[in-house]
Amino acid sequence: MNNIVNKLMNFINESPTSYNAVNNLKEDLLARGFIYFNESDDIKFAKGKSYFTIRNGSSIIAFSIGKDYKGPFMITASHTDSPSFKIKSNPNIKERSHNLLNVEPYGGMIGYSYFDRPLSLAGRLLIKNKNNQIEEKVIDIKRPLLVIPSLCIHFSREVNTNFKIDFAKDVRPLISQSEQFDLLKFIHQECNIEDEILGYDLFLKTTEKGTLIGENNEYILSPRLDNLVNMYLSYQGFVESKDNNLITKVFASFDNEEVGSSSLQGANSNFLESILKRILEDTSFNDYDLSKMLEKSFMMSLDNGHAIHPNHLDVCDLDNGAYLNKGIMVKINPSLAYVSDGLSLAIFKMMVGDKVKYQLFHNNNKIRGGSTLGNILLRTVSLKSIDLGLPTLGMHSLVELCGVNDVIEMYNTVSVFYRSYLNLDQGKISIIEHD
Repeated sequence: MNNIVNKLMNFINESPTSYNAVNNLKEDLLARGFIYFNESDDIKFAKGKSYFTIRNGSSIIAFSIGKDYKGPFMITASHTDSPSFKIKSNPNIKERSHNLLNVEPYGGMIGYSYFDRPLSLAGRLLIKNKNNQIEEKVIDIKRPLLVIPSLCIHFSREVNTNFKIDFAKDVRPLISQSEQFDLLKFIHQECNIEDEILGYDLFLKTTEKGTLIGENNEYILSPRLDNLVNMYLSYQGFVESKDNNLITKVFASFDNEEVGSSSLQGANSNFLESILKRILEDTSFNDYDLSKMLEKSFMMSLDNGHAIHPNHLDVCDLDNGAYLNKGIMVKINPSLAYVSDGLSLAIFKMMVGDKVKYQLFHNNNKIRGGSTLGNILLRTVSLKSIDLGLPTLGMHSLVELCGVNDVIEMYNTVSVFYRSYLNLDQGKISIIEHD
């Protein structure tokens, strides 16, 4: 199973933004023989075939339709984005002899974790090509390029007791001392771009790679564990599991979860709903069957959660918390920050049996905790769902920490999930597992 850990770390290292992550999966899906389509294409889906599409470069849905498909969907949902700093439209700042970049926060990051680290740029460019068309180009500048320098302790005597980041002043990364530095001209040269750049979605990234740490290499310390670990593991379970002739298995990963999901390509859009409807229409069902089919379907919403912190036990519910390397988290919240309830938990327990180690997680009553995209998806695609994740320390830091054993348990969970489906009999539910 160390192979899946190594493949995961390689994927994260090569996926500094949602655009890079989706582009990497696109290349892999094409190599596996999946049929790519644009949403505007006049394509008819066929039973026994596998397809995928991408919306706005940063969200992706792939699916395999069973040869004797009868309607149920087995869906995993994750997100592609992570907190970072995004480059503003007019990025160039000149301060005396230093060239800085103008950035703004994307999502809720731990700001101080970006200071004094080797940083660079990644994301997408929108260029005007030779045919006078807008074309997307995904880039990743791998060499260390930028740094956000701290103010020394001699000029900030209270830095260890009363430090507060001014996000309009303190986080402008240093890039150059050239007399005439211009970011777009630099990108043209650095990335061998000949055409005009009309727009961009570029982010800061660390050039540090993920690594195994601990006495027995039992931890993964890596950027973007939230949420590329779940994106990749659910993808691997999807492509490696044997197709079930009676169901359609779906892999979906959405951008912009870290900022509320309300975008063209977010979980709050019609992306998943429209794809599921088209599958039903093209396989001899109709629009009115969607709710009927969803009644037989099941979804796992996958996003990391907070592990019990050994130095801050007071912020956790110690009776309902999750420890590193003790199993994946089943996340439960009465205010519906997560989709899990008694029924979905019962289905999950029946499905995984003793094949998977898991922990039941509730927040400390005094602390709100986080949320994920599961309940947002249910606004348009309502089906039985459960929220799962990997226990994580340092969530939303530039680098985060999770357990190697938990990675393996999540991979096993997704593998079991895609081998299973629900059978309904007069309101009673049983789990069918195929070979």
